[in-house]
Amino acid sequence: MDIKTKIQQLFTQSFGSKPTEIQRLPRSGSIRQYFRIKSNGQSVIATYNPNLLENQAFVYMSNFFKQKGLNVPKIYKFFSDKHIYFQQDLGDTTLFDVLKHQTDLTEIYKDILQHLLKFQTSTQNFDWTRTYPVQRFDYQAYMFDLNYFKYLVLKLNNINFHEAILQQEFDNLVRFVLQTRSDFFVYRDFQSKNIMIHEQQFYFIDYQGGRQGNIFYDLASLLYDSKAQLDEQLRADLELYYYQISKPFHGLDFQQFDRFFYANVLIRKLQAFAAYALRGLVEHKPHFLTSIPYVIKDLTQLLKSGKIPIQFNELQNAAAQLAEKFPHGKKKLNVNLRINSFSYHFTGYPKDEAGHGGGFVFDCRSLPNPGRVDELKNLTGLDSEVKKWIEAHHEFEQFLGNAFKLVSMALENYHQRGFTELQVNFGCTGGQHRSVYCAEKLAEMLQDYYELNSLTIKHLALEQNKIAGGER
Repeated sequence: MDIKTKIQQLFTQSFGSKPTEIQRLPRSGSIRQYFRIKSNGQSVIATYNPNLLENQAFVYMSNFFKQKGLNVPKIYKFFSDKHIYFQQDLGDTTLFDVLKHQTDLTEIYKDILQHLLKFQTSTQNFDWTRTYPVQRFDYQAYMFDLNYFKYLVLKLNNINFHEAILQQEFDNLVRFVLQTRSDFFVYRDFQSKNIMIHEQQFYFIDYQGGRQGNIFYDLASLLYDSKAQLDEQLRADLELYYYQISKPFHGLDFQQFDRFFYANVLIRKLQAFAAYALRGLVEHKPHFLTSIPYVIKDLTQLLKSGKIPIQFNELQNAAAQLAEKFPHGKKKLNVNLRINSFSYHFTGYPKDEAGHGGGFVFDCRSLPNPGRVDELKNLTGLDSEVKKWIEAHHEFEQFLGNAFKLVSMALENYHQRGFTELQVNFGCTGGQHRSVYCAEKLAEMLQDYYELNSLTIKHLALEQNKIAGGER
């Protein structure tokens, strides 16, 4: 029995009605699968996660924090043996979405920081044995993150460094951080995409990796969120605000607070860098690559700031090499790129407009087909409903990640050799859904990473208006 069928049966068993709609939601960076289920005006999120211990940690923390009055999703049912639980649907709007349209962020972030302090200090009767994978942010846990950076960033990118010296710098950093009080709840991934906006209130998700630790790490995660890119003055103002509201719990003067804070910023930056490297360079998910230059920029500035009372000669040397490898800003390439979608059935292969006979043809017919879904068959890959359906199927992300890798290699090689014309084609049966989406998405991914001489997109089957009844 597949996961979707299991979820449908368990929903009917739990809520007494059959789903009228079940929609697979896009995956995040984890292996968890999410489904939005609707029935009789009710909307619920079903989660499937094969990691039983992580499920148990999330459900325990959700129930605990809900009892403390914190804004976390309500857990309706948990089927531990099936690795499935039903939780409150908080919608799709995150803090990150709001940041794109808001100019004055101070009061928004102050409100969020008040919520954060409640999470960190609402630990009376909390059972730390229920956390996963570790109970404490101790020496070993910090070293896991720093070695994660060493192997996935430095060694993967052939950065030249003295490993023994770097390890000693990491040791000094962790021993410094561990000098402060460490009996707070550490949310672990407190950043803009894990803060939802529901019924005009902030709600918080993805705390299943929470553990006992210091008060600084989550503040560092929020204020130095690479996706949010807060300006330096706002970061400084918010750090001071958090110091003021949290002082009764830590008793530090601001100079001490500031040093511990920036030491945690550094650790968080190195951990985030490793995560982006894993998703972008190893798993070939290109949208993670666009965050890497921002991490390097923050990392370089921090190491030069003198805010941490530790010498980082070897780490600075490694960061300088990374800055050369991943320059801040888009790479400028003197290449004209043409991307086409086409129909194998109606239009055939696109003509090579430049006359060079090169480029790529990607066959999308092996991918899941939204044209077989009744409510989508008369739409196209340009429509939001089709995009949401496609983005819930991880095969597209893997397919496009591989396409991005091949095309980006060609673009950079063409630029170096003085070639100026490249054509990329995506084909599917009708040229309506999959190929159109892939052409648009690859263009978006490339524009996030490169500044090309020109980029044009054509949807040949749509232009010829030969679509009737969707793809077959």
